[in-house]
Amino acid sequence: MERMERKPKLHQHQHSEITNDAGLPLDLIIDILSRLPAKFICQFRCVSKLWRAILSPPDPVLQNLHRNRSNSTPLLLFFYNSYHYIFFSSLDTQGQLQNWFTKQIGSPVQSRRFCQGLMCLLCSEHVYVCNPSTQELLQVPYSSKLCDIYDFALGFLPSTNEYKIAHWFLERDRNLDMVMVCQLFTIKGGPNSHGTWRVVGNSPHFLSVRRHPICVNGSFYWLVNGLRNSGNSMKILAFDLATEEYETVLCPKTYSGRYDDTDQLLSIEGSLCLVYGKQGEPHIDIWMMKDRKNQIWTKEYSFDIFATNRPLWILQYIPSGDGRDEEMLIWSQKGCLLFYNIKTRCIRNMGNLINKNIGIDFDMGVHLWPHLYFDSLYSLGAR
Repeated sequence: MERMERKPKLHQHQHSEITNDAGLPLDLIIDILSRLPAKFICQFRCVSKLWRAILSPPDPVLQNLHRNRSNSTPLLLFFYNSYHYIFFSSLDTQGQLQNWFTKQIGSPVQSRRFCQGLMCLLCSEHVYVCNPSTQELLQVPYSSKLCDIYDFALGFLPSTNEYKIAHWFLERDRNLDMVMVCQLFTIKGGPNSHGTWRVVGNSPHFLSVRRHPICVNGSFYWLVNGLRNSGNSMKILAFDLATEEYETVLCPKTYSGRYDDTDQLLSIEGSLCLVYGKQGEPHIDIWMMKDRKNQIWTKEYSFDIFATNRPLWILQYIPSGDGRDEEMLIWSQKGCLLFYNIKTRCIRNMGNLINKNIGIDFDMGVHLWPHLYFDSLYSLGAR
């Protein structure tokens, strides 16, 4: 009797050697699928056993191709919460509705964070992570420390393809001094997304609840008050998700912002940027960190934005592509959502289109602040 050899998993095969029943190479199937929205790709798991093997969880080659193609077609993701229900709507940059869905959750959402296609929702009794593209909702194990939460964030570590939820809380050390402690939860993706919370150390600065961290290239960044007699009144605190260590980053030498100004941190094309604009004035300066190791900044943008309602906050940077110029997504003084074309210096108002396509009043304010969103196949191993 001949010995039967166990076939390796599909992902271990050379893609060019695998064909389906119709004789199509797997490479071609993956190339076709990578051009489709994630919600359709998820539905194709029922087509055949081969496609289910490719899509549950998504093949790594498919994920990479899909991610690269999605990066050229940014979407705007709107989230709103009503009692025990959450609602997601995504629109393209012309205001056309692309996708929407709703989910029931255990308790109302108190706060949320967004990073690289996923959203983390903090509720009074639960913590969830959601992929709006695949409509997966993962309930994260609750930690008693979340009752004392000071701030929290969702980050992505590209080197391991993992997402990490971080939250900071205050407690007293052995000397009875108040310290800020960080706790992390890692999401690995796929059926083994579940993990545990663990404490990783204390922050050297007290963070400001007014300035939430952003994640750029696997590190969290905050604007914090500078130390006395240190020159600039503002500093940037960094937390590396790979090494789990803190570092203080100096602001650009030509930056003169104060804590009460409308300055903020932004991610532009994968680089950390510092945005500075004085309250009530239309002028905006944006510095980009060109060399993270040596902390070298360059002033990348400097422009004036004149509009009926002067802008207060730059929400997102929208890259150029598909005949589209680079734009800044801006939240203006009276709730208007504006697109500022950096090349032509023209402004277009998205508010009316959003009201029409989402079906609710955009003047609800910060609860509808959009996130720049790229369609994602990242699997949470949950439905």
